Amino acid sequence: MDPITFIVAALAAGAAAGLTSTAEEAVKDAYSGLKQWLQERYAGVTLAGLERDPKSPNRQGVLAEDLAAAGAADDAELKAKADELLALLAKSPAGREAAAGAGIILRDVEVGQNLTAEDIIAGGTGFFAERVKVQGDLTIRGVDAGRGGAPDPNS
Repeated sequence: MDPITFIVAALAAGAAAGLTSTAEEAVKDAYSGLKQWLQERYAGVTLAGLERDPKSPNRQGVLAEDLAAAGAADDAELKAKADELLALLAKSPAGREAAAGAGIILRDVEVGQNLTAEDIIAGGTGFFAERVKVQGDLTIRGVDAGRGGAPDPNS
């Protein structure tokens, strides 16, 4: 996954979790701290649109464009801060719920054979992988993501 997509995924999950009444203070503080740091480092990048609708692929896309234009793709410190936020979110019920827009999240996984992920339906990111080693083939197919989840079969 490219750095911008990773950073936006972390910010979207952080915004979704950090803005709920059920989020733990640690999650709210971590998101707020990253937001403040980001605004100080990249003054032209705003999270206002993302915070209005963190699961919106359009709002995530605008943020991704803004971050890329600001040169954030090569910012190791920003990626580390996003990684810290995601790690904290993974430990929090509100964080796990916020990240539910992602269909599959794989982190620090090593597979000694083939790995297949298919027929994934997600409101946000369909497949997220970081630090994954696969000895055989990695196959990802049938991903329907970024449209708010599964289509209504009655419509």
